[in-house]
Amino acid sequence: MESHEAAGHTDGEDVIDELTPGAGSTEADLEAYYETHQDQHRLESGIFRGYCFKIPRPMQRGDKLLTWWRDFPQRHREDILTYAAEHARTNWSDTTQWHEMQRAVQLFPEGTLTPAAIRSQKSIIREDGDYVYLLHPVEAYQAQDVAPLAYIREQAARYILHQRELALLDSMKQEIYDRDIRDERVQIFVR
Repeated sequence: MESHEAAGHTDGEDVIDELTPGAGSTEADLEAYYETHQDQHRLESGIFRGYCFKIPRPMQRGDKLLTWWRDFPQRHREDILTYAAEHARTNWSDTTQWHEMQRAVQLFPEGTLTPAAIRSQKSIIREDGDYVYLLHPVEAYQAQDVAPLAYIREQAARYILHQRELALLDSMKQEIYDRDIRDERVQIFVR
């Protein structure tokens, strides 16, 4: 059986390989971090994830967009997403992405959308002379709420990785120091 040293690897290199971003943090690591650091992740502004579209008004009233929207997303989800992909000026169809509520409020005609309406998690439709604005929030949090783990997942994973790197560096420094003392490469003089 080949040893790590014979293969040209030191124990430190093996640990570094394990700490690369690709190795990642386990779900249990992330949840433990989240539970102990929640107060550090209070939201400065409201956020939501969901569907939001700004689509030029249909040229013909026979357009089925508004009819489909009544049952969205339970029915006609693919119809709406296809329509939005072809026509929307704003197309937030990735429900895993988080958006600041204020961005959606600014997207809609002035005074027609509020953070409270987004937090209600009900489908919203507004129109002006040029566009139809559609919003269907899936999940929403207001300012000062604790951010959901899904929102801070990357930041938490970077923090966990950084803590592991610091621990590894401390361990390696101590190992080098102990080895050099043992091998009498370092002398300590006391006055």
